[in-house]
Amino acid sequence: MKEMILLFAVMMLFALSGCGEQPAPEGTTVTTTTETTTTETTTETMNGQLGDAIVLPDGWAMNDAITPAEVEAIMGTAGFGSFPEAASNAASGKPIGSYNIGSVPYSKVRFEVDVAGGRSGYDTAVSFLTSPVDVPGDLWDAASIGDVPAADRMQVRFVGLRGNVSFHISWEPAVFPGLDKTETSVRLAELLITNLYSQ
Repeated sequence: MKEMILLFAVMMLFALSGCGEQPAPEGTTVTTTTETTTTETTTETMNGQLGDAIVLPDGWAMNDAITPAEVEAIMGTAGFGSFPEAASNAASGKPIGSYNIGSVPYSKVRFEVDVAGGRSGYDTAVSFLTSPVDVPGDLWDAASIGDVPAADRMQVRFVGLRGNVSFHISWEPAVFPGLDKTETSVRLAELLITNLYSQ
């Protein structure tokens, strides 16, 4: 009898674990290996340690700010590597960098910063979002999240503004069905801002 109950419980676990997940492009998804929990960033815990200016030297590249291991920790899976984006112009204060799992199509997490983008850069980026939603937070002056079409796929994009610095973070939730797109995007944004402004 105990064996029947155990078998039933295991079957229910497998049946429920796939609820609400969307298939990734070409049938490829990434199984996350760590649990994510909602994090509330407070002025006392984070902003109190952050300065008003980016602490990295002028001309910094994205791999100076973020490591693949940090992206892995948030995305909940190993195997991320970094590569520079051709559109990156770090010397002009517009670094772009991506992190992906080479064997998984569309697993890219892209970070883009414009150190002088200002409000107009932020507003322009938000205008490309489908159904943007404001994201309050202590680490930015303004932020929005929404979907952006990428060919026949869909990305989620977090657009933020801190002082005169505008930034975007894009990734494809369908490839990481175990992650909440808003919570994960907020954690990626917190990582970026913390690494740029930590004193």
